[in-house]
Amino acid sequence: MSRSIELAKELELQTLKALSENGGELTRSRLLEILREKIDFDDWAKGVYEKTGYVRWESILQFYSIDLVKAGFITKSRKNSTWYITEEGEKALKLGKDKIFEEAQKRYRQWKLSSTSECLVETTEASEEQIEESAQTAASVLEDAKNKSYESFERFITKNFDPYEFQDLCAALFRGMGYYTPFVAPKGKDGGVDIIAYKDPIGSTYPHIKIQVKYRQDAKASSQEVQQLKGVLTGNDMGVFISLAGFSPDARNVARNSNSHIDLIDLKRFIELWQEFHDKMADGDKALMQITPVYFIAEND
Repeated sequence: MSRSIELAKELELQTLKALSENGGELTRSRLLEILREKIDFDDWAKGVYEKTGYVRWESILQFYSIDLVKAGFITKSRKNSTWYITEEGEKALKLGKDKIFEEAQKRYRQWKLSSTSECLVETTEASEEQIEESAQTAASVLEDAKNKSYESFERFITKNFDPYEFQDLCAALFRGMGYYTPFVAPKGKDGGVDIIAYKDPIGSTYPHIKIQVKYRQDAKASSQEVQQLKGVLTGNDMGVFISLAGFSPDARNVARNSNSHIDLIDLKRFIELWQEFHDKMADGDKALMQITPVYFIAEND
């Protein structure tokens, strides 16, 4: 059996494990970091293709992840370069790497046969050239570009703001979304609310939005912290919790089961919203974090 197939089996298994162990989802860049830690890649796997300069194991992962998608084990979001494990993927983890690979291959072939009269590519026979060519597709280029875009946002936000400046950035986002922000907390204790947003200048239209912001980068927001935000919501209030490091599973459960609506925004979603509403912001707010759009031809998986 080829080295590519053996490596693909391990990559498929460890990908499903990593997704399962991290709340069911990971950005592609974070997934690659975890796989580097989990798998002892040899020099061959860490080598690069001469034509593209792409790392061999990353290209193999990209190529064979198509099987995982078509098998229904994972899904991918083009919008934010995030991979998600499905219920079928969780069940597949019990099969072991050989069976995962075989089942993914079988389901891929079923999908291919149902979408065309001839199965054009048998991935069990994939050559190095096929894998390399796959790495050169527009879809891969687009995904790489999105990953680099996300990483540039992440670096900029985590290195160029302090907690209060990030709070101002969050207020600017809500203004770009069409809200007024009559209250942005000054330095010091905030009573559980960092920003209040209204749909009109005087707050006569409901809901009022109470926003808590956590800039820390090393600890996810806890269930207690989301519970505290829930405690300050009254009447027709809506809560929004923005956490740079994301949220613990228990924190998500508190928000999900709250009688008052609480929306959770992690760094990934904050970046998506900033990209979406940047053009609608006032010039002063845009200047806090300027962005430039780059366009690609959209292709199907």
